[in-house]
Amino acid sequence: HLLGWSGALGTALLAHLLFGGFFPGPNGVGHDYSGGMTGFLAEYYWSLKQGPWIPPWFTPAFCGGIPMYADPVNPFFSLPGVLMRFGDIDPLAAAYLTFLVSVAIGFLGTFYFIRRRLDGSVQAAMLAALIFALNGFLSSRMLIGHTMYHGVMLTPLIALWLTDGGHPPRTLARRAGLAALAAFGIAYWVYSGGGVLLLAFAIATMLLIALAWLRDSNIRETLILGVGASVLAVALSASKIKATLSYMASFPRSDYLLPGYVGVFDA
Repeated sequence: HLLGWSGALGTALLAHLLFGGFFPGPNGVGHDYSGGMTGFLAEYYWSLKQGPWIPPWFTPAFCGGIPMYADPVNPFFSLPGVLMRFGDIDPLAAAYLTFLVSVAIGFLGTFYFIRRRLDGSVQAAMLAALIFALNGFLSSRMLIGHTMYHGVMLTPLIALWLTDGGHPPRTLARRAGLAALAAFGIAYWVYSGGGVLLLAFAIATMLLIALAWLRDSNIRETLILGVGASVLAVALSASKIKATLSYMASFPRSDYLLPGYVGVFDA
């Protein structure tokens, strides 16, 4: 535990030394913060009037006026929004703190997954955790302004919770607790704006689970936990899913094909 937590804090400090100068940098911030910061400010001003828990359905503040909560990439119920609305932190600082917290979570999840599911050495776990915590996807997206994708760092933790079957006693309470933790992680993907990459996040998680199976994790227990977590995650995310599907149904894209896209198999 000491190595894992100290490694997470140390890696977050390293991320600060590597990337702190970009929030903002000499040329300002990433180009997509022009939309992200505007969205955060719209949420903040809305919350001053309506309270911090009621999501804004629409904003006239940018893009000629757009739906907000129903937008699949709207991150109203996510860490940066919570920091901003409850902690009274400015949007850019909230995004930066989210980046550092995500780095630490990614380190911890990978460290414990390697140690407890793959039976790796401390050195292997520390190295793998460092590599994943500083992966290029998170850092480049956060620098650009795609704060909605920071949920990818929950991937090792969700895999860890779903592959606990090899660690008795497997009581009903333990199963329910693990399924609930995984469900909250999946629901966070949806609510933080990562729903558009949900398939990619799920495939990454399943690949980690497959590695754990090779190291004798209980497949049956994983499937039980996975089904339970999936059902609960859909229930927790129902509000966002319903709103998003209703929004998208009003703007069908059936009149043109995506460039280079022939079919699902080719994609």
